[in-house]
Amino acid sequence: MRYDQFELNFDISEHPSIDRHRIVIAYDTPDNSRRRKMAKMAVSYATRVQKSVYEAMLTDAQLRILAGGMARIADAEEDDIRLYPQCARCMELRKLIGKAMPPASPILIVA
Repeated sequence: MRYDQFELNFDISEHPSIDRHRIVIAYDTPDNSRRRKMAKMAVSYATRVQKSVYEAMLTDAQLRILAGGMARIADAEEDDIRLYPQCARCMELRKLIGKAMPPASPILIVA
């Protein structure tokens, strides 16, 4: 069973002054093919911080495209995709333990 309709379950429009949102993306699927597809989609928008966990700074449009694309790949009966919005303060308070390293800042190239 695939997701027929995708809706974010948090309102990203409640902060109109923010043009990008900090998001943690996590997914779990028992299917290797779907896992590869989800990873390929996630890594095109976010930085991988663990095997199936990513951190990103996304615009509303990017978030909707990423989440909608992952929802189309997923099987609603077997897969679990989670998108956690994070405020700047939450990101400052996070603790990295062990070999965890903060993701590198995205590189902006202006041509």
